[in-house]
Amino acid sequence: MAATGIAMAGVVALAPAVSAAPINPQPVSCVNTIYALEHTANPHRIIAVNQDAGTQTPIASISGAGASNALAVDSATNSFWVASQATNQVTTTVSRIDSMTGAVTNFPLQLTTLPATNGGLVMGAHSSSTGIYYFGAVSAGTLYVYGFDTTTNTAIPGVIARITLGIENNGDFALDGQGRLFLVNSGALLRVDVPLPTVGTPNGPLLSASSIAALDSGPTGSLAIGSDGYLYVGINVAGATVTNNVKVNPSTGVVVSTTPLTGAGLIGDFASCAQPNTITVEKNLPDNRLAATDQFEVAVTGGGISTGNRGLTEGNESGIQNQVASEAAGPLLGLVGQTYAIAESPAGTTNADSYMSSWQCINRSDDDAVVAEGLGSTGSFTMPSTGAMGSDIVCQFTNIPRMPAISLEKTSDRDTLVLGETITYSFLARNTGNEPLTDVVISESSFTGSGQMSPLTCVPGQPANLAVNDTLLCTATYAVTQADVDAAFVANSADVTGNPPTGPPVTAADDVQVPSTPAPAMTFTKTADDSAVQNPTQVGDVITYNFTANNTGNVTLTGVVINDALAGLSELVYTWPGTAGTLTPGETVTATATYAITQADIDAGQVANTATTTGTPPTGDPITPPPGETTTPIPPAPVDPTDPPVPTQPPVPADPTAPAVPVVPTKPTASASPTSPAGNGGSPLAITGGGLVLLPLGLFVLVGGMIVLVSNRRRAKRM
Repeated sequence: MAATGIAMAGVVALAPAVSAAPINPQPVSCVNTIYALEHTANPHRIIAVNQDAGTQTPIASISGAGASNALAVDSATNSFWVASQATNQVTTTVSRIDSMTGAVTNFPLQLTTLPATNGGLVMGAHSSSTGIYYFGAVSAGTLYVYGFDTTTNTAIPGVIARITLGIENNGDFALDGQGRLFLVNSGALLRVDVPLPTVGTPNGPLLSASSIAALDSGPTGSLAIGSDGYLYVGINVAGATVTNNVKVNPSTGVVVSTTPLTGAGLIGDFASCAQPNTITVEKNLPDNRLAATDQFEVAVTGGGISTGNRGLTEGNESGIQNQVASEAAGPLLGLVGQTYAIAESPAGTTNADSYMSSWQCINRSDDDAVVAEGLGSTGSFTMPSTGAMGSDIVCQFTNIPRMPAISLEKTSDRDTLVLGETITYSFLARNTGNEPLTDVVISESSFTGSGQMSPLTCVPGQPANLAVNDTLLCTATYAVTQADVDAAFVANSADVTGNPPTGPPVTAADDVQVPSTPAPAMTFTKTADDSAVQNPTQVGDVITYNFTANNTGNVTLTGVVINDALAGLSELVYTWPGTAGTLTPGETVTATATYAITQADIDAGQVANTATTTGTPPTGDPITPPPGETTTPIPPAPVDPTDPPVPTQPPVPADPTAPAVPVVPTKPTASASPTSPAGNGGSPLAITGGGLVLLPLGLFVLVGGMIVLVSNRRRAKRM
């Protein structure tokens, strides 16, 4: 495991390396080998023990009058690490022993915060991931853990951690690949759920340890992890300098075998550079919970595992549920080749049917290689072999709230209605949920068009099965009618349904509206036919009026009517193209009416007439085009020359009070008068009587001619 080591107080003095001939120089081995440290003999030998055969090979030694303990192994530098031990100690010497040269380097240290009453340093382990050598002593049931950085050869100030244990002052610990601590103490195998810190504090955080197996071997003071995944614990035989190397099943605590270890001194500690096979089961809620109170329990069983193998989520966080150590099952120790079962179950307010469950087990020691995976709430895997590194198996149940959903988008390829054009409608359904849908069907729910839409053509055909994000596309066509244009729009609604694996169907709806652009318009004309009017015009002569109204807009007009207020006009006779009073775009209605000329018209010399028309569109105000106007002239009767002249009025008597007007003599016109009789002296005389008679007659003839001329011109104009 990744260890967070906190070393003791700073180095007091760095002792020079002590040259010592190695007993059997060789590299440190992590395979099929554990190492034992002689506790009391001087020098203290470090012995390689074959974990299968039990054979013992001394490798190196360290001299010292006191005891040495807290053995740890660093395969990267072929080093062993030990610490001097004494009852109630407050200082120690950390020593590095080179397995190839036998050289020993000492680092005197002060143990801070360690109570004066203690059993001395008894536990040690080296983290290959951080390079920290962890060692600890027990006082009053609490383990004080210190750290030494082997990459810089400096103590980590303060206390790394405090861990509550049993009453025994003896025991040992080892680390897994993630820096998590496994301990033997008071006959139990314990674990610390969180990695050890890598820095110290004055008192160190208090961490809890939980039991994962009871050891049939009883109390033990030594622990090493074998490359086969088994625990190797040392049991001192009372009254003898013999330590039994006991092989223990890490899942059950059951003793598998016992091998006596003999030597010049009592074996005080075990260590190895192998890492255990671990199992952790956790919960992942990437999309959070449907309800904040939904919780889940996870568990692992198999290989005899029965303790510390369950986790229960709490809180309402999303993602991996590891805010509290108890939310995961494990870590637990397992064996290569053993099959383990994993499971999850609902807790709190969780409805299991409301979640999709999948699981995957990966080996973090092997670049997160997938060991096993599947769907549902149960699964299993077989522990793979990763050699001395150990397999770090993390199984994760991923729960995603079932959120089946579907969308529908309806579109049109036209943005306005035009009579006779074809609209193509598109219906696009998409599975927008997080689980597959079956029997997906799109259907029309309402359509306001006056005609008939074509059947839907769909790809793929419906009913369809849609995976997440898959689509179903349907199209249909429709020909626009005049009634649609009149209605100002065509609205079309559709819906889609689909069935999720569980629960009720999901639905969606959409609509599209294609509007028209109403442009109502009319034209109107009126003409007068006076071909039946005589010359001279007689009372009762008939004028025929013709009316024409045309719908020049794009919407139907209703209530179409022609109005003519001429008194005496006959009732209009209509000719409708279809329904009376209705004109569709482009249609024309005609009408006729007659009028008999009156004496008043003759006296007026003309007949003036104005007519209007109006029509009402589907929306908006009625339409009234400019009026139609006609003026029909009526010629007067010609003057009869035989009619007696109109008598003239007698002259008005002169006003005797008015002043006299002098008379200017007029020069007679010689050529206009006959010569006077000779008896009158040859002077011409004015002939007054004859001239007065001829002058009115000439004026009458002149006026009559002018009247005839005007009458002929008017008649020619009407023709």
